Amino acid sequence: MNFLSINIRGIGVYGKSDWVRSLRVKNGVDFVAIQESKLSNNGSFDIERVWGRGEVKAERVGSSGRSGGLISLWKPKVFKKFCHWQSVIDTIQSRLSSWKAHTLSMGGRLTLIKSVLASLPIYYLSLYKAPSKVVELIEKLMRAFLWGGTSGERKLNWVAWDTVTTTKKEGGLGIAKVKDVNVALLSKWAWRFYKERDSLWRKVIEAIHGGKGCWVFLPSKANLIGCWKSLVSVLTRTKIQGKSLHSFIRGKVGDGSDIRFWFDNWLGSTILKDRWPALYRLERHKGCTVIERLQPSNSKVLLSSSWSSGIHTVEQISEMQDADFFAAKCHFFG
Repeated sequence: MNFLSINIRGIGVYGKSDWVRSLRVKNGVDFVAIQESKLSNNGSFDIERVWGRGEVKAERVGSSGRSGGLISLWKPKVFKKFCHWQSVIDTIQSRLSSWKAHTLSMGGRLTLIKSVLASLPIYYLSLYKAPSKVVELIEKLMRAFLWGGTSGERKLNWVAWDTVTTTKKEGGLGIAKVKDVNVALLSKWAWRFYKERDSLWRKVIEAIHGGKGCWVFLPSKANLIGCWKSLVSVLTRTKIQGKSLHSFIRGKVGDGSDIRFWFDNWLGSTILKDRWPALYRLERHKGCTVIERLQPSNSKVLLSSSWSSGIHTVEQISEMQDADFFAAKCHFFG
């Protein structure tokens, strides 16, 4: 959560409000506190001009004597998200208060962190993306307890947290980072969605959000809200060593009826949409399956086309040659 506190005279003057707005947008500020030392009545304050478009809440405190007025602006969703995690924070703090950190050895504190503290937020972490502020707070509590500190006492951290959270093989203590655990647990839903094709929960998701041909990675309708949509949004943006999560999920072709030709990772290390972008742009039915594009012909396999226009450019011809070469290497069984 990012805060911006600023003292400015005459924010209604042309250019000043635009400057504050650009500063907020550039730095991803969630809460802005503005002390206006010129306006005696900040009721006429133009919120949209300073904040920009989007949901925002505001509180005003009028000027008193020589003291300027105060205007506070914030994103309500940010505070709402943090409040949802307050019960998790309270549970961890309650558990820590019952332990006597200074009476435990380093090994004892490490065992409690791994076996108890790290497991308390698991349910929430498996369903929701934890706000960065929550991740920082949980790890701050773990860090303080590890080095023998309490809520009212701080001890020197002898080793950097990044080193502590590496594996024992790499010289760390094997404590998992909360953010990494969060991403791993959420990613498990993507793996289960591809793996558990006949499960009831997947059929419910497909019925609500749309099935094959209606999605690229995981089904999600833009006009719906809820846990699944936020989960899909997080996983779509997730990068692991610069690669999308989707690239780590490889499909087993089988009869080709369940694997999408362009979007699923089933051939090589790149989805065909990215391998043959020129051909993909010509594709009429972009959600087609493997069996719909690869057709057996005598002892060969041919790439059946449904192009919106002919193959003319050098790029299209080159990709078509690569596609024909690939199709010639395929075989149908049964």
